[in-house]
Amino acid sequence: TQCVDYVVRDYIAPVIDLRTLDVVEHDANSPYSPVAATASDNLYNSTQISLTFTSNVDPYTLGTYQDTYTATDAAGNVSTKVRTVNVVDRVAPVISGKNGGVLKIGVGSSYNVVEALNFSDNYDAPADLVANLKTLYNDVNLQEAGLYSFVVETSDNSGNASDAYTLYVDVQHKYEQRTGNV
Repeated sequence: TQCVDYVVRDYIAPVIDLRTLDVVEHDANSPYSPVAATASDNLYNSTQISLTFTSNVDPYTLGTYQDTYTATDAAGNVSTKVRTVNVVDRVAPVISGKNGGVLKIGVGSSYNVVEALNFSDNYDAPADLVANLKTLYNDVNLQEAGLYSFVVETSDNSGNASDAYTLYVDVQHKYEQRTGNV
C-alpha cells in the first residue's frame, strides 16, 4: 500500500459583499452609519476570514468619500472593496418673515426687504441664501398707503430652490415711519 498526502492550496481571495450599491448618496448634516459588509470564501468559513473597515466619510461636509473593506482568509488571500459615499445636500432652503408674513411700515419709509426675512437651510449659511435671492414680484410703493406684496425665492449653493415667499407690506400713515433697515 502506498500513502499519498495531498496539500490543498488556496489562491482564491474572499468575496466581499457591500450589501449596498458601490456608490451611495448620504444627506449632509445627518449622522453616517455605514451598512456593514460581509465576506465569504471558497474554502474558509466566516470565522476564518478577517474583515476590516476604514472610512473617511465626513457627513457634515459635502464631497465624495470612501468606505474601504479588506478581507483576508486563513491562507492569506486578500481582497478589497470600496463603497463611494457622496455626501449631498438635497434639502431646499426656507424663507419666512421675521414678524410673520406682514411688514407694517409708515408712509414715506424706506426699507431693505432682506432685513424683514429669515433664511434657513440644512447646509448653507443665511448669507449664501441672501446672495442667491431673486425678486419675483414687487409692487411696493412706500410713498402711498396701501397693501402691497413682495415675492422672493432663493436657492442654496447645491441648487435646491426654496418655495416662493410672499411678504405683504402694509403701508399706512398710522405706522411709524422708518428709514434704513427694518
